[in-house]
Amino acid sequence: MAPQRKKKRISKKKNSRWLYVGLFFTLSTLLILALWSNESDDSMPNQQPVGMVASPPVVYEDLAAVQPHGTGLPSDAVHGESSDLRPNAQLKPNTQLKPNAIVAKHGMALIIDDVGYDLPALRRILALPFPTAISIIPEAPHAKEAAELAHQSGHVVMLHLPMEPANPHYRDRMDASFLRADMDEVTIRDMVLKALSRVPYAVGMNNHMGSMLTSLTEPMQWVMQVCREQGLFFIDSKTSSKSVAATVAEKAGVVWGSRRTFLDHSIEYSDMQAAWQSGMACAKLHSDCIMIGHPHAETLDFLEQYAVNHQDNDLSSVMNALHQPRD
Repeated sequence: MAPQRKKKRISKKKNSRWLYVGLFFTLSTLLILALWSNESDDSMPNQQPVGMVASPPVVYEDLAAVQPHGTGLPSDAVHGESSDLRPNAQLKPNTQLKPNAIVAKHGMALIIDDVGYDLPALRRILALPFPTAISIIPEAPHAKEAAELAHQSGHVVMLHLPMEPANPHYRDRMDASFLRADMDEVTIRDMVLKALSRVPYAVGMNNHMGSMLTSLTEPMQWVMQVCREQGLFFIDSKTSSKSVAATVAEKAGVVWGSRRTFLDHSIEYSDMQAAWQSGMACAKLHSDCIMIGHPHAETLDFLEQYAVNHQDNDLSSVMNALHQPRD
């Protein structure tokens, strides 16, 4: 009997040892999971609540290869006399800015692109004491509200129409709202009209990305046909030095403009200051100087500081920077 009792004691010890090992392993696993969960929460402070879909980030096209101040238009179109740059009489945007607003008849015109994602940023823009055209991405989650706020504040509302870029990196990130080079006329027309329906009060449009599509004559003719029928102007964002958008608009009888300078291709303060000075220098020579910026925090800081330091600014409405098509 003694050997059997000894075997039972050995068996109990083995079972106890495995029990302790199992408990240790379980506790260790739970501890690791708890630490991982805390670390994950810390790394995602802006995580959306369950059931909510986060807004996709705005994608900015690579503009490094774009000529910064060229328009790609014939010299007589670029350097026309100011008497030829008449505002479109058919367009009736709400242009009554706040009483303290300073609106120069001629000067640099500022457009802020990619609006519709960040309403607090938009409110900062609308509080600036000078005219700013607000260009809204149609698929942005706050597109309609952004258009209403901009209109109520007396700013020009524009559609920021997504178009296919040439850069493969950005082309792979297009969503269903982008006009593509392989689309037919009916599809492009329907998509432009649908995009316009999402941005109330829009009196014009400019391209979001589009370095591929704006270099193709036929798709741009289809876009300009809609603009002409709807009484809209078109501004070429010039995301490609090969763009034909403004030239096609001119031939189609559409009121048009063309971007001269990007304010925040670099968000370094010194670079934005240099871009701003370039835009102001352009405005002293021409009446069609259009600058495009984006609702980056750094850009808004720059504009607010400029508004404080320059009460006698020389900014004009984008409506004063448009070309009437020649008869």
